[in-house]
Amino acid sequence: MQTRYQLPNIIRTLSPLLALLFLPSGCDPVHSIRLENTSDRDIDILIDTRMLRMHPNALPAGTEFTYKGRQVESITLAPGNLVPIGTVVAMYQPREMDIETGFLEIRTQNGDTISLTGKGAIFNLVKKVGRLDWRIQIK
Repeated sequence: MQTRYQLPNIIRTLSPLLALLFLPSGCDPVHSIRLENTSDRDIDILIDTRMLRMHPNALPAGTEFTYKGRQVESITLAPGNLVPIGTVVAMYQPREMDIETGFLEIRTQNGDTISLTGKGAIFNLVKKVGRLDWRIQIK
């Protein structure tokens, strides 16, 4: 008789622990920090190839090569297009550590070049453009 009641007692004892295991760990959405081409011409960007591994479907196809001792990907970004350069949890302000590349070079069709080395240099150009929307905009 006693064995019949042991199972429910075990379930009652372990149920709070089981409930904690199955609770969601977090519901905050993650958003990309992006580079946007707001100009009316294509721009070329050189970005660390690690970004391709982090966002394999978000970056257009490009050419991989070594540049200034780094493995980079050269990507042509058409007007109005975006590429991710980092991620941030929605409830937080982005920080330097949210940038996922340590090298970014932007080349415009008129010959201007912006070369950014280090997450801090890249993060300094990030601006809020909408609710939960952080970008570097090239005009």
